[in-house]
Amino acid sequence: MDTIRVGMVGAGFASDFHTLAFGEVRGIRCDVVAVTSQRPESARAFADKHAIPGVYPSLQEMLEEAQVDVVDLCVPT
Repeated sequence: MDTIRVGMVGAGFASDFHTLAFGEVRGIRCDVVAVTSQRPESARAFADKHAIPGVYPSLQEMLEEAQVDVVDLCVPT
């Protein structure tokens, strides 16, 4: 089975909901492998809650280091 590596931007309600939804995708595996947030403590707590291996201080660093296929923007418009 193919795997899509997801990076989350934001660590609030929408990110929580999206992470759970990625776990329900069928036909392809979706692994949330990285998260970044304006509040580092929120990103760390979110990563711990969902067993996400990568926490990054910025989107730029996440893109450079995490090798994600998809970036899920869960931030206010």
